[in-house]
Amino acid sequence: MPSERLRFVLVGPREPGNVGAACRALKNMGLRRLAIVPGEVPAERLLSGEAVWLAKGAEDVLAAARIAPDLDAALEGAGFAVATTARQRDRIPHRSLEEVLPLLEGLPEETEVAFLFGREDRGLTNEEVDRCQAVVTIPTAPEHTSLNLAQAVLLVAYELTRPLRRLPGPAASPLASAEERETLFRQMEELLVEVGYLNPQNPRHILAELRRLFERALLTRRDVTLLRGLWSQIGWAARRPGRPE
Repeated sequence: MPSERLRFVLVGPREPGNVGAACRALKNMGLRRLAIVPGEVPAERLLSGEAVWLAKGAEDVLAAARIAPDLDAALEGAGFAVATTARQRDRIPHRSLEEVLPLLEGLPEETEVAFLFGREDRGLTNEEVDRCQAVVTIPTAPEHTSLNLAQAVLLVAYELTRPLRRLPGPAASPLASAEERETLFRQMEELLVEVGYLNPQNPRHILAELRRLFERALLTRRDVTLLRGLWSQIGWAARRPGRPE
């Protein structure tokens, strides 16, 4: 799901530090859209002091956070809303985030999705949950289900954006050609006959199993080079005068 379609809404946060840490979590995952519905703590306090300190590196997300006077304003323009809560409620079936993701992917392309996070001490009210089309619960140990607000934001943001991210890996070597693999297998057969591993009268059965083993590995050209060097070294050692019998 494109990140520009995702909106995170903090309802009635009490700790400026959690707001700042949530901004940092969002930026870590490449997300930027945050709305805040202030409750007992005024917006000015939620956006300053400890919030700025804990938003380190994501001060731009904090500065761009939208202050909404109420939940209606925070949800304006969102076609689908998801409540996050650890409390079991009967109003809407609880789902894991993995179960909700297919629902989100099936929405019309232009649909904006809002994720709601409640107050640190008591979460979302039943009325706020009723505004949502889905309820997500993050599985935790049953003896301690409550998550820190910023932790919950990070976990949801991570799962939402995980399909978009891949860890950078080393540049892949091209796959070996059929001719390169055949040269490798011929060299391997000659070596294994020479060292007595294969029966020269009937080497094909075991050799076929070895071929299948290597073919499952999708050998690259670099792999073939390494293995041919290994076969050559083993052959040299096997032919060396005075080697142990």
